[in-house]
Amino acid sequence: MRAILLAFLLPIIVAVPSSAELPKEPPLVTALKREIQKMDLDHPEDDAAKNLARGDTRFLGIQGYSVTFPGTPDHPASYKLVQHLGFRVIAGTADKVSGDEHLRLIAIAVQYVGRYNRYIWFHTVKHEDKT
Repeated sequence: MRAILLAFLLPIIVAVPSSAELPKEPPLVTALKREIQKMDLDHPEDDAAKNLARGDTRFLGIQGYSVTFPGTPDHPASYKLVQHLGFRVIAGTADKVSGDEHLRLIAIAVQYVGRYNRYIWFHTVKHEDKT
């Protein structure tokens, strides 16, 4: 009986690839997934408000050929304010896309960052004007 069971299971066991044989997720995709898990995708403004309350006025950047700041005006003065207040680049964003899943995740990050940065912009520009 054992011989029959072993003869039946052995081809199945051999056919299942080990974890070393499975294709690995590109590191940029893994990094971006980690970042997105920390985001309140439905309410980026809430995340921005929490960070402002802690004194973190940094904008979020998307890495491409250069770092961009969705949600901020495309004007030299806005770049000066971003430099003054600081920024953090979302890990896993890049100009080299590692497949469809990576492209989908970048699009999610860009949408989030745009809303997040608009909130930071509105609240810090008002504050900067008063100082």
